[in-house]
Amino acid sequence: MNRTFVFWFYWGAEIRVFVFSGLIDYLVDHGEVVVCARFLNQDLMSSADPRVRWIQSTLTKGSAWQSRFHSFANRVHWLWLCKRSEGMAVLDRAAVAGDTEPLNTLREVGAKAFARRPVVNLVNKLASRALDATVEDLNWLSPMDLSKGATILVSSDYLSVAGVRTIRAAKKRKLATVFYPSNWRDVYKGARLSPPFNDWIMWNAKMVDAARRNNPWLGNARFREAGSTQFDSHFRSDWFVPREKFCTMLGTDPNRPLICYSAVSDSAFKGEAEIVEQIIDALQKSEIGRSVQVVVRLNPAGSDPCYRDLCLKYPQTCFMQSPEWWIERPPDGAPIWRSNTPADARMMANLIEHCLANVGLPSTMMLDFAVKGRPSICIGFDPSECKGGTTRAKDFLDQEFIRPALEQNVWPVASSATDVAELIVKCIKGTIAENKAAYNFVTATVGSCDGKVHQRLAQDIISICDRVRQTRR
Repeated sequence: MNRTFVFWFYWGAEIRVFVFSGLIDYLVDHGEVVVCARFLNQDLMSSADPRVRWIQSTLTKGSAWQSRFHSFANRVHWLWLCKRSEGMAVLDRAAVAGDTEPLNTLREVGAKAFARRPVVNLVNKLASRALDATVEDLNWLSPMDLSKGATILVSSDYLSVAGVRTIRAAKKRKLATVFYPSNWRDVYKGARLSPPFNDWIMWNAKMVDAARRNNPWLGNARFREAGSTQFDSHFRSDWFVPREKFCTMLGTDPNRPLICYSAVSDSAFKGEAEIVEQIIDALQKSEIGRSVQVVVRLNPAGSDPCYRDLCLKYPQTCFMQSPEWWIERPPDGAPIWRSNTPADARMMANLIEHCLANVGLPSTMMLDFAVKGRPSICIGFDPSECKGGTTRAKDFLDQEFIRPALEQNVWPVASSATDVAELIVKCIKGTIAENKAAYNFVTATVGSCDGKVHQRLAQDIISICDRVRQTRR
């Protein structure tokens, strides 16, 4: 076949997009697959086809001045977007990937002065050159045998210093490079796309338009649209287990309806367990409501500790499902590596498959349920006493991704626990069926979500690889 597909994992989100989706397993039948990741363990490696070759990344993160200049370029780009009233998704990750020190006043003044298109173009060019590949960057690519045919490197990392240097190293080794987003926030909202990828595969036309509009230096770069693989794992029939087995895993009754409550981080919202208790009490007032079992999907970042007491108080009604995540904190100050485990990805797929609906403060969990046609109910009220902090339900309702959905009445917003209970009963009765509006909203936002995106993406990658091979001939 004379094809080699090399993947570069930096953030951890790539595991869901490239491994759990089935993309890598699909590609092993069409060439050699190599994965280079910052963190590796046996659980991850055994979740993919045994023919996949795994490499532990040893790339350096760059010098302090490189990181600061990279962060400065991101800041200038963001201020330029602000002047044009564009959205952005840079700072939340660029600040971590680049300069982690408090913003320097002098640099901030300079950034504001430079936030004009000609200067933005120049700063981007200088920042890219400043992050040229080093000997260390080139070393891990040395084993790639280019004499076998076409070798292509696929990456979702446009932002980190290591990511920029990796792409530059690949180009020096004569590897073709392809970008594909691993996060729905990336690119779509106006990130600075600095590495010189050969090809860009986006989720949809909106993402392509945002990339071109907010990165004038891309010029006539090649773009394709493939949809979003991050939801493909929810469609994997080989991961599904019968309802009886799934309920045994949770300790629930397979003959009673299941509702998922997706908890948010305890640091982001205090007293959430009280809301769930109010919902359970409201459900107890009707015969149908009393049959409901609430499975609380805890948050990987930590959830309200009172959920444990709630499960003891309602042992036949409230159950907890704890996520299994790899959260690695590198000692060198690089960004935290976050990814759910293969077991957790399978649990999520089954949770969506067997639960009638999802309830919770607005979060991306609603997107996960929507792609399978499952309704979600937004919590629009606070506990009786918000313990510490100032975050309220209205702050979650005002998130950028949820605001347009609520304007289109995609998801109902409950103003009380009684409202939630009534909506849940409607789901059980079948009054609220498949949520086509939510599915349409998600596909319009992130692209196709039919469980077969990984196959189309694989074909795009294969065709690019073959084009490179023909060009070299």
